Amino acid sequence: MAFFMAFSPPAPHFSRMEHVALHKSPGDVPPLMAMRRAGPDDADRIYEHLLRLSVEDRSLRFCGAVREPTLRRQAENVAAGYPAGLIACSPEPGEPVRGMIEAARIGQWAEVALSVEPAWRGAGLAPKMMLAAARWARLRGIHVLEALTLPENGAMRGLGRKLGARSRMDDGMIRQKFDVDTLLRDEPAAPALEAGVPPVGPVAHLASVTNHRPADLRRAAA
Repeated sequence: MAFFMAFSPPAPHFSRMEHVALHKSPGDVPPLMAMRRAGPDDADRIYEHLLRLSVEDRSLRFCGAVREPTLRRQAENVAAGYPAGLIACSPEPGEPVRGMIEAARIGQWAEVALSVEPAWRGAGLAPKMMLAAARWARLRGIHVLEALTLPENGAMRGLGRKLGARSRMDDGMIRQKFDVDTLLRDEPAAPALEAGVPPVGPVAHLASVTNHRPADLRRAAA
């Protein structure tokens, strides 16, 4: 989803991009290993995951057409830690990345974006990744996750409705806000804030890894 930000690619059938295909059952979906934090050795796996998405799916994920160099740069950014990436790997040799949620901190909130390969959609992975991103956010004192998505991305909009997001149109885009405390209302309170949280980077860098427009980022950095 344009991220789940979008940090971030849809029809009512929930058949596109990373988002949940609610008509499937868990038995129809290949198993996945537990999600883990992306690290420096994951750049190639993340890049290959993004390449396995269709052109349409990538357009929905990034809110527009993207070329392979952009995908490579995004994979390297996630592997380096900004935006933060939580990846779901398949139990195959080499652990290919099959799903990912990115979270980019922008001031007091974070943008999220999701991607899930087609064969792995339908077993509730997208909501699970949103909860994982909410845990990441709560550890850092972040209370709002935001996704900026295209109006035609029906799957991401459906996920927002399922998880209680507040949505509104904003200059031709759908802006969805997820309340972290609401997402985690059934979980214990978070421990103390994690130390060493990196500061918000330059606006130019934020614009390269999120779906938000430069005007949004200037306001966040002010």
